[in-house]
Amino acid sequence: MTSDLHMIATQPLLNASEVVHHILMFGCDPKEQELRTPYACVMVPHEGCRSLIGAWTVGSPGECAHPEMGFRVGPGGYKTVAIQVHWNNPGKLAGIVDNSGLRIHLTSNLRKNDAGMLVVGQQYLQIETDEQGTGDLSFSSVCPERCTKVMFSSPVYITSAVNHMHYL
Repeated sequence: MTSDLHMIATQPLLNASEVVHHILMFGCDPKEQELRTPYACVMVPHEGCRSLIGAWTVGSPGECAHPEMGFRVGPGGYKTVAIQVHWNNPGKLAGIVDNSGLRIHLTSNLRKNDAGMLVVGQQYLQIETDEQGTGDLSFSSVCPERCTKVMFSSPVYITSAVNHMHYL
């Protein structure tokens, strides 16, 4: 690829929809050389690939970026990506082979802004109890102003928001 492109949409390609819970695509540091073969990540992305740039979850038709933004790929952007698929098989279905993924839509007509994603909230909840489904659970978290003042040096424009959780 000799010039930059913007990734402007992702579309799920589901092969085993009965067990695929979500698919995440991470932009990787161009110096990253270790990710040449699949490996079990236990839901924590590789250190060199932590920039979330695409996501699909159950019930979503895919993502389409705001008309004024796109995720930059190419010489001045991400050159490699890592795909993480989370399967959920509570029915213990056997013999499933999956080749699900994401179709990415690129344009050479660069948009006004480069996009980014910010994930907030508690990443993992560890619930230790012998009783499941016996009552309500409530969790909350706060992103204080002092954190966002350090995180951002220029205005941030939110174009979409998504809630996501796993089974308790």
